[in-house]
Amino acid sequence: MSNKRLLAFVLFLALVSLDQVRAGGLEGGQKFSKSIGNAEVTVVVRTREGGICLNPKGWVWGSNQECPQKVIATLAVKVDKKTIFVPVSAYGDLADLRSIAIKPTRNGFEVDIIGGDAGTSYDAILQFDRGSTAGLTVLRTRIVRSGEFPDDAWEETRYHFREPSEVETPIR
Repeated sequence: MSNKRLLAFVLFLALVSLDQVRAGGLEGGQKFSKSIGNAEVTVVVRTREGGICLNPKGWVWGSNQECPQKVIATLAVKVDKKTIFVPVSAYGDLADLRSIAIKPTRNGFEVDIIGGDAGTSYDAILQFDRGSTAGLTVLRTRIVRSGEFPDDAWEETRYHFREPSEVETPIR
């Protein structure tokens, strides 16, 4: 590993650990908070033992075709006490969680989830943006990359949720 890459990695670990100071680790349910602009972003994540494993050969990030030790059971996001919808598809296949960081972006924030170990390591980024008309924050994209081979093993999911101003009001 080059000196620049090593330095970048050390700085990354330092930044992630700053967000984890408030959380006190990742066992069970943990709460992460960060002020971004004028808003307070809170992420609550709960993990559970792997439990029943119906398909050990199925693809799960953080697992090597075996039942994972721990999986993310729930991931809740709030912006100033307003709950943001996060579908299970955004976190349901992420196993053996190691760290979470909340980072500001130009149009909102992202939740960076790192998990797995060595060959099964991954970096999952959930990107949240403010909506165009109602100003609501919504999940827009999930990108998961292999920790060791980020250009060779990755997936991207795009989410589109209609904003309240776009939804027709039902007739009663």
